[in-house]
Order: sequence, then structure tokens, then C-alpha cells
Amino acid sequence: MQIKLTKKEIEAREWDYEMVERACELFRVHGFLSITNLFSPEYIEGLYAHYFSQLSFSEDGSEILNATRVGDRRYHVPLEFKEPFDAPEIYANPFLLKLFDRLLGSSFRLSSMGSITALPGAAEQHIHDDHMPLFEELRALGGVMPPFGITVGIPLVDVDLVNGPTAVWSGSHLMYPTDLKMASYCKFLLQGAVGACHFWDYRVFHAGGANLSSEPRPLLYLTYLRNWFKDSVNPDAMKISKEAFEALSPEVQELIDPVRFRFPG
Repeated sequence: MQIKLTKKEIEAREWDYEMVERACELFRVHGFLSITNLFSPEYIEGLYAHYFSQLSFSEDGSEILNATRVGDRRYHVPLEFKEPFDAPEIYANPFLLKLFDRLLGSSFRLSSMGSITALPGAAEQHIHDDHMPLFEELRALGGVMPPFGITVGIPLVDVDLVNGPTAVWSGSHLMYPTDLKMASYCKFLLQGAVGACHFWDYRVFHAGGANLSSEPRPLLYLTYLRNWFKDSVNPDAMKISKEAFEALSPEVQELIDPVRFRFPG
């Protein structure tokens, strides 16, 4: 499911009322949504140039040395909360915050930020959700419960069938699948040009695609959670200097989960 911001919305930096209501409804039904033009292509290309310059590769290019391997030629690259990834445009984007205020309640928090990069030749990822239902014994009631966490994915390159779009299974957040072949759900592929942003319910089943191209496919991710929910399944934390944190506005400090953002040293 995808929507496109209008020129008027982009200039005003604010949703049209009917559009934001439609976006929330699509998300609740399908468990995911894509905004095809949330960012300018030039902005994302700048992020990619900086990101790529920070990576350290093995001599044959088959490994990222300053990252953690999380799958076949797939790496988790930690990010520090500093330029250019400390821009509110990324973590406090007004369009996303407006949606999440409706979907997660007004006291949600930014829990993590990082990146996953699939190197050339990376195999298709296993199908998984980001967190199991809150109550294992009540999985059948998942459909009546609102989301408690949302993952945001921002591709730093164009994504197509060759370099491996993320696959999501519509509606899999409403009834916990008993068959991971996912035969009962419609599969959608999150692909498109840079500037797009995809986000999905923590409970939605998804999988990164195989990278059959000759270039890495990096995906910047952020997670937002209801303030009472503590994620023990995905324990990644993000470093932020004490000076950088204190320089943030009180509103932004309130957005950041102090448990998951830690001071280095």
C-alpha cells in the first residue's frame, strides 16, 4: 500500500486531514504503508554518500568490517547520533510523527536507529516479524489490538527486483501466522526510487530480498514504540554524546528513549 504527498502538503509540511486519516486506515488494515516521496532524492543521495564513506570493507568486498553480520552477506551497521543522521528530518519527520501520534498514542518514543546493508550476492532473508504478539496465549486476538511498535525503513538507493526489495505480507499482524509459507496472505514488495519511506507494524511478517545486483543495498531503519513497551527482542542501542543530547530541544529529548540511547564512554 502506498500514498504520495501532494505538492501542497510538502510545502506546508503538514498532512491534509483526509489524507492522514486514509493513511492511518490503510496502515491498520494492511500493517504497512509506503510514502513514495517523503524525502527529496538529493537529500537521500547525500545521506548515502556519507554512509558509504564510513564503511570499511574486506579486501574482496564480501564483508563489512565495522559492522555485525546478521545474515548471508547482510550486515547491521551501527549509527551514531551525529551529522547527518541527527537531522530532525529523519527521526522527527512531521509527517511520520503525525501518523504515529494516531497509531501509537501521543507518548510514543524513538527507540532505535541503525542500518541494514545487503551486499551483492546476499540471499533472501528468512520470514520474520520484529516482535511476537504481546500475549502469546491470545494470538488469535491480535487483530483487535492496536500497534505497540512501528519500524521505519528508508532505502538509501533505488530499490528494484534486482537488488532485493523487502517483502511484506499484508494483514499478517492481525492473525499470527501458523504457516510461515504465508499462503493465506498477499505479498507486497517495497520497491521504488530514493525518497520513499516504508513503515510496518512490529507484528507484520516481512523479509529482505536477495541482492542480485553488483552494488550494496543499504536501508536506514528507525523504531518507534509506545512509551510503556520495552523491546527486549531487538536490543540494539544508539550512541549519542551528552553534548549532542543536551543541545536538543526539550520536545526532542522527550521523544528519545533514554534506555536505548546511551552515552559513549
